[in-house]
Amino acid sequence: MVTTTKSRTKHATSLAEFNQMLLESLDESLQVTLGENVSRALRIHLEKQISLTIERILEERLDSLFASLQGLFGDGGDVVSRTIVTKLYAKAGEPLQYAKPPAQHIEELKKQLVAENG
Repeated sequence: MVTTTKSRTKHATSLAEFNQMLLESLDESLQVTLGENVSRALRIHLEKQISLTIERILEERLDSLFASLQGLFGDGGDVVSRTIVTKLYAKAGEPLQYAKPPAQHIEELKKQLVAENG
């Protein structure tokens, strides 16, 4: 389990800080929507299915993560995906108008926050 950071106000961040916020958002979202035991089992399943650690999946294969959630849970995968994005934007202190695929929202936020840190 990942230690939760407090919600942040709008500020620049490093790539490592962004990746940590994303990992925390994933862990918190899985635990809230699926429970702790199922969350752990799902992480193991995703790592085996995609052949990467969860950290590398978040950094390199976001689309695969969200496709796997959709494949496993059908419409319920959308609930988990939206929860991840919502928690991430809240941690970053950024407003969210949900209109795009989850991976696109995350990539855009990463570019915005990490670019500000330049």
